[in-house]
Amino acid sequence: EQLSAEKKNKLDKLGFIWDVLDSLWETGYEYLIQYKKDHGDCMVSQSYLTDDNFRLGQWVTVQRGSYIKNKLEKSRQSKLNKLGFIWDVNEHAWDKGYSHLLQYKKEHGDLLISASFKTTDDYPLGKWVNKQRVSLKILSTKRKAMLDKIGFIWDVLEFQWDIGLQHLIDFKKEFGSCRVLDRYKSPDGFNLSSWVNKQRQDYLNKKIKRARQIKLNKLGFIWDVNERGWDKGYSHLL
Repeated sequence: EQLSAEKKNKLDKLGFIWDVLDSLWETGYEYLIQYKKDHGDCMVSQSYLTDDNFRLGQWVTVQRGSYIKNKLEKSRQSKLNKLGFIWDVNEHAWDKGYSHLLQYKKEHGDLLISASFKTTDDYPLGKWVNKQRVSLKILSTKRKAMLDKIGFIWDVLEFQWDIGLQHLIDFKKEFGSCRVLDRYKSPDGFNLSSWVNKQRQDYLNKKIKRARQIKLNKLGFIWDVNERGWDKGYSHLL
């Protein structure tokens, strides 16, 4: 039997729920609005319960699942977008780390970040940076390109070695040789003497990489200072 307008009106006045599922959705949405007012975002943990035990975390997870499967109504999707809903938690977390990385470079001029470094708002940027290095093989092309664009350092040790090499190149341009005196530091404070001694030590212990050895040989690097000094004296004697 079709409901008369009079009966429908009476039920409406009582707040009768015509669509239970829609009502439940609106209830979850209202809770999410309140959550954002209280916490400033929509990053609800999966196990989160409201004070009156509404499973908001589970409700949020359902919305993401429906969105991925293209089963979420456009009207609901629109309402959640206006609220700043996070559809992809992993993507959001990565973007947050990248944003902090950009800010770090703006403030410090480089990307040499220690593993324990945290930003002023207590974000563990050093931990995020290390995660990118470890995940290099599975990192998306897009993310890798974004990091490469700002000069991300994938191998810290290699980067630091290249800094030393550049200082040695500059030294040779100025003084004409690679004979760096003990305790010598470059104008910017780089301890070139210590770096040079480290290369000799690695060479003697057969720990230096072949590629590095070749680069230093091309530059005329002196591996054995005593041997070089004797040869020079002998040359003068002749």
